Amino acid sequence: MKKIIFILFASFYAVPSFAQAQEIPFIEIQAKAEKEITPNEIYVMITLLEIQDGRKALKIAEQEIKLKKIVKDLGIPTENLTLFNAQANLQNINTWGKKDVVDKKVYSVKVANADVLGKLYQELNKININQASIYKTAYSNQDSVYQELRIEAMKKAKKQAQIMTQAIGESLGKP
Repeated sequence: MKKIIFILFASFYAVPSFAQAQEIPFIEIQAKAEKEITPNEIYVMITLLEIQDGRKALKIAEQEIKLKKIVKDLGIPTENLTLFNAQANLQNINTWGKKDVVDKKVYSVKVANADVLGKLYQELNKININQASIYKTAYSNQDSVYQELRIEAMKKAKKQAQIMTQAIGESLGKP
């Protein structure tokens, strides 16, 4: 009786394994597509500090006025100039231990291209603002570019698969 149950039990496990033995042939292809784009959104971080220029102190309020004038003169919309960070520290300002509050403000400016960026750097250098750097670049139509590249990569992969299947005398089919 035990032998019969064991044979029935073993046959139930063997039947599904035979059903899975048939494999559908397939080919796996990888393809990639690239496109070089120029960013149309360049974000610049500009740091304004209270600094001593000889005996004359450059206050942040004066620097802010000059910065806003530069942004306006370059044709950059005023909403593209935003306050990124502001802080004040109590620091020694001379060798005799005199302490004073030193302010620091960081602005973010969004420019549209490298030409405007170069002009902005030149104007900032003229008014003695040397702490400016690019912190982010972006492309506004990024989603449409990704979609185009995906389509292009799929077409390349299909072409490669056709070449490989023709080499062995087969053709592409739907799974």
